[in-house]
Amino acid sequence: YFDQNDEAGKQMTNTLATLPPSQRAPFSRLQSSIRTAYHASVNARRTAEFQAHLSATHPGGSLMPHSRADPSGPMAKKERFERFDRFVRSWCTMGMPGTKPFFEGLWALMRLQVVPEQLGGAGGYRIEWEIDDAVFKEAAGKDFMLEAIDVLKGVLGFEEFPSKRTSTSSVNNSPLYRPPSPMHSRSQSQPLYSKSPVPARRTNQDTPILAKRSRAPSDPFLDTTPAYDIFPPPFVDNGFEETEQQYMRTWTSP
Repeated sequence: YFDQNDEAGKQMTNTLATLPPSQRAPFSRLQSSIRTAYHASVNARRTAEFQAHLSATHPGGSLMPHSRADPSGPMAKKERFERFDRFVRSWCTMGMPGTKPFFEGLWALMRLQVVPEQLGGAGGYRIEWEIDDAVFKEAAGKDFMLEAIDVLKGVLGFEEFPSKRTSTSSVNNSPLYRPPSPMHSRSQSQPLYSKSPVPARRTNQDTPILAKRSRAPSDPFLDTTPAYDIFPPPFVDNGFEETEQQYMRTWTSP
């Protein structure tokens, strides 16, 4: 995962396919823990790049010096139009569905700016646009993230500040999320009954019921006896929390 080595990935797949059934579970858990650590490291690196570029970019600071000297002049307007037009043509395409919500929101904001106040527009007021940070970081990769920040803040002159609300991009934080019911939980492999199972009859309450046969390694409906994993879960000291909280951000139009 960390080296993105295709050959190593094939070897891992072949190893898992040829393992005895009794050893597949610990190998799969080991693979899952490494995959989780990799995705956490990718998210931490992307968040650091996002914050660094956001802090280094100042409103209107990406324009040429002569445009910054006269931001309302014809040269500054021409530069803003050309750079924004190039940004839209590069990223607002049919082949990039991930950026569609971003551009729909940006179009609505710009439309409200030109509509008179008596017709429902913003008029002379500035508009606050609240965006999830994940839109920048996950919509279309690193290049889109950097260019979107540069155009919004450095070219168009938006100002931004963190919102008090946390992100809803995580499924667990969504108001529509409900934890899975026990009927569909796969934490334990057990058969599903159409009716309540009838308890077995006992001749003596003190005599436990013993299974008539030993559990087969491939039997998914019987619990295994407690045993230690072949491989203990790896300790990953990656220097960051795996469940990093995402945040909303308010962008104020110029």
